[in-house]
Parts: sequence; structure tokens; C-alpha cells
Amino acid sequence: MSLCSLAALAVAMFAVAWAAGNTKTCNNNGRASGSCDVEKELHQQRPGRGLFQKGASAYQSLVAEEAVPTKSDSIEEGPCLWSRAHRQPNQKPLCEDGAFTWDCVGEGHGHRLQCPNIFPLMCSSMTCGGGSNKNYCCEKDCSSKGGLRPANNCPPPTPGCAPRVPLDLVFLLDSSGSVGQIGFDQSRLYLKKVAAELPLGNSNVSTHISIVQFSSKKFPTVEVPISDGDALNKVEAAVDDMQWHREDTHTGEAIEYVLDNVFPHSRAGTAKMLAIVTDGKANGNIPPAEAAAKAGSLGVDIMAVGIANVDHDELLDLTGGDTKKVLTVSRHRDLVSAVNETVKMICENAGLLPTHVPTPLPTAPRPQPSPAPTPASTPTTTTTPMVFMTKKPTFTTKKPTFMTKKPTPQPTPEPTPEPTPEPTPEPT
Repeated sequence: MSLCSLAALAVAMFAVAWAAGNTKTCNNNGRASGSCDVEKELHQQRPGRGLFQKGASAYQSLVAEEAVPTKSDSIEEGPCLWSRAHRQPNQKPLCEDGAFTWDCVGEGHGHRLQCPNIFPLMCSSMTCGGGSNKNYCCEKDCSSKGGLRPANNCPPPTPGCAPRVPLDLVFLLDSSGSVGQIGFDQSRLYLKKVAAELPLGNSNVSTHISIVQFSSKKFPTVEVPISDGDALNKVEAAVDDMQWHREDTHTGEAIEYVLDNVFPHSRAGTAKMLAIVTDGKANGNIPPAEAAAKAGSLGVDIMAVGIANVDHDELLDLTGGDTKKVLTVSRHRDLVSAVNETVKMICENAGLLPTHVPTPLPTAPRPQPSPAPTPASTPTTTTTPMVFMTKKPTFTTKKPTFMTKKPTPQPTPEPTPEPTPEPTPEPT
């Protein structure tokens, strides 16, 4: 046996001894790691294998764990999100609904969507993830996990609506304490998916988006100014860097801040829309309805997305009673499933798609005044005052309908009859 062969055998035998003395157990979070995979491979060896084969297998696994992925095993380029690791500070896998956890499937968040940077490759094997062991594995090397998960079979993102008019769209995101960290993460993924469905760009019919977070902080935070909201990569990078505010929900103050500091930077001649995403009732000093009315007077259209225990009456106050501009979901995790409805609502209300023209209400016949009665022989000096009664507009739940009752005309006051002159007495 050559000197090189003896050296390789010695290294392999040392690897077996090292692995046996350093056995580790995967933690309850189901974190996929190189050490866990080595242990699993060692315990799954079939009986009857020789010591050399065991040692060689363990040695190869250890080398693969420490090695930088080769060109053939590097992250695939493709349209699927799992072809690359996410860039979030959270070092757990990103789930399909926007949550971060090791057991996406077991905790009801869908499959893993992206792996963290510490284990950047998503493998084809669905055997990882703590309690469920039904998640796609995240590893540094997928050779023992069925290879890389195919990433070229996802349809490329395309705008969800055909552009008709240029639009400057501002998302006002509730970042208060009631949202929670997981809800905040799910809101961020929702914003990125909606942005991917819009026709961002700089043409004369393109859309620019801005994203502003609000709570009860003195000033909301402008995460994406309108000038930067023309490209998806810039929007996604900014959303990834967003930090949860916590605190209270000052919706009215946030609307006025956007009107004073964000919309003045809109492009000339564009439609302006404010999309408010909130999960609770406002508790600031400025009533949201008052701020929304101000927005309407400035030509800014408002739509609202309500989550969980939101105040439905407040949402209608924001949209002027228009139910077609209100969308609600029961949980933050449901936001991702509402992306298409959100995009449709934006497009229809921004004039990007034809909208239904309501049938005008029939005109009621004008009532005729009753004829004046025949004057009585006794003179009358009393005049009935005219009273105007206007019924307030009535809003139906299906479509706002403004119905104003015409004032009831009053009869013409009776003329005062002239007194009959006394006859001139005959001279006596």
C-alpha cells in the first residue's frame, strides 16, 4: 500500500473516531446544519459496511460541510425565490406567508420560501424542520439531500394589471405594537409581492410606489420615497431593511404627514392613491375621517386594507363609504393570499382597468303646489312660514348611494282680502 493510501486511511479512521466522540443532536427548532447532517448520515449507515467505507463517508461529509459550494453546486439562477438566500437579519428560513421559523410546515406557514445566509442552499429533500420534518432542507451542501431544489420552473413575475394612466401610490403601513413581529414580517412580504405585480417604471403610464411606516412616533418613517419606487429591486431592498416601530396607532396624523411630506414629490399629471394597511382602531388626536377628507380635497384617492380586529366603520370613513375600496383579512398571514385582490383594487380604482359606471337614479317628478282656497269673507292676516327639510345622504353597504330629498314646496300665502267699502249714506 502506498504512503498516500496509508495517509488517507489514517485520516478516515480519525474522522470516525472524532464523529463518535462528538455526536450531536439537532435542536428542537429543526435547524438544518452540517453537524446534524453528519450525525444523521452516520446513524443511517447500513450494517455490514467496512470501517474504511464508514470512515470515507464521514470524511467526505466533513469536507463537504466546511467547503465553499463549488460552481456546479452554487445557488441556481432562476425566477424562483428559493434560488437565493434571503437577506434578512433573521437567520431562520422565510416561509411562504412571510414568517421566519425553522418549521414552516409544522407551524402552518406554508413551505420554506428562502433559506438564510448561514445555510443558503435549498435542497429537494423535504425531511427537515424539527417537529414536522416536512420542510425543504436548507444546507451548505445538498449532495446528501437530493440535490438543489429546482428553481427554474416558476413563472417570471409580470405586472398584474395593464397600465392605462400613470400612478403614484403610497402604502401607509401600520407598524404599531399590536402587529407583532411575525405580523410585521408578513406585512413586508405582502408589500413586496404587491409591488412585483404593479407596472413599476418611468414610462408615461408607469407606477411609482412609496412605503411609509407609522405608529405613534413623532414622525412616520419614509422607507421608500416616490422617486425610488420605480424599480422592484430598490423597493425590495428597502422593505428588507424596515424595522418594526411598535407603540400606538396614530392613523390621522400619519395621513396628514404623507399629504405634507410625500405627495408633494409626486410626478406632475399622475393619479395619486393612498393605500392604508392597518390592524386596529386609531387612537391619535386627529380623526382619520377628517384627515381622509383633507386627502380627498387634494385629489388623493384612499383605499384601505384591514387586518384582524380592525374597526370596519373607520375603514369606511377612510374611503368615504366606498366598500369597493376596502379589503379585509382575518390574520396577517392571510395578507399574502390577498395580493391579487389588492392589485385588482388598485388597478380598478386608479383607472388602469375599466370600471363599472353606476346607473343614475331616476328623477322623481316635481310635486305641484295645491291650489289656493277661495278667500273667506273674513280678512286674514296670518302667514305660514316656509320650512325646508333635507334628508341626509344614505349609504348602502353595497354601493354608496347619495339620496337627497327635495324640499316640500309650501302653498302661496293667501292674499289679504280688501274690505268692502261702506255705502255712502243718502242725504236726509
